[in-house]
Amino acid sequence: MIKKGIGFYSFKIFSLYPNLVNIITTKQSGNFLPLKNHDLRPLQILQRFGVDHSKVVMAQQVHSANVAWARDVHKGQVIDGVDGMFTDEKNLYLVTLVADCVPLLFYDPIKKYIASAHSGWQGSLQKICLRVVDEFTKRGSNRDNILIAFGPAICAQHYDVPESRARLFDTAFGENQVTFRREGKTYLDLIKAVKNPLTTYGIPEKNIEISGICTYENTGEFYSYRGENGLKGEFTAIIGLKG
Repeated sequence: MIKKGIGFYSFKIFSLYPNLVNIITTKQSGNFLPLKNHDLRPLQILQRFGVDHSKVVMAQQVHSANVAWARDVHKGQVIDGVDGMFTDEKNLYLVTLVADCVPLLFYDPIKKYIASAHSGWQGSLQKICLRVVDEFTKRGSNRDNILIAFGPAICAQHYDVPESRARLFDTAFGENQVTFRREGKTYLDLIKAVKNPLTTYGIPEKNIEISGICTYENTGEFYSYRGENGLKGEFTAIIGLKG
């Protein structure tokens, strides 16, 4: 990622596309958690990034692998029952809220499709990332052209989970492929749990950018559910294509 100014980052992998808005906000940009209580005031912060907050679309984020096609009629709304959004419409901004889960942004510069996804442990187990890629490919995208960016998320060494959860991932991904045990605790690597299915599915390694920033270790800049002992706030991942 590239720090673009006070309070936000963008991704190197998207830097060749000036009409593509891609933003990861930080604590300096404010707390977006009130959006979950239908308090839309935090959206006004986005104006400073050139994002028209009246054209924002959000997913309800119910820890699913469901993906919706966002349309102009959805602007200013929350799409119920989904954690991923896909669109081919210009001047529509897909906003994802996070505080440890993996925020994903997708772009096909050939077809001009964009998408976003919130991949927590349930979404990662159900491989929401592949559900999103399927939205691209069934509309004509070539996997070689799909670019994917991973925003800041909790890293494996700070994400200890119940053994029962780890076994679900061992069954779905292969023994110890995305989990490990150390000093009596079991850990889950959410980044691997998202990346491994993508590369296996045919997304080239060069098309994937991972921020490398652990939210747990960087609570001065990003909100972290685990790092701050509960939900104190959320930052955002935003993608949109200007017309």
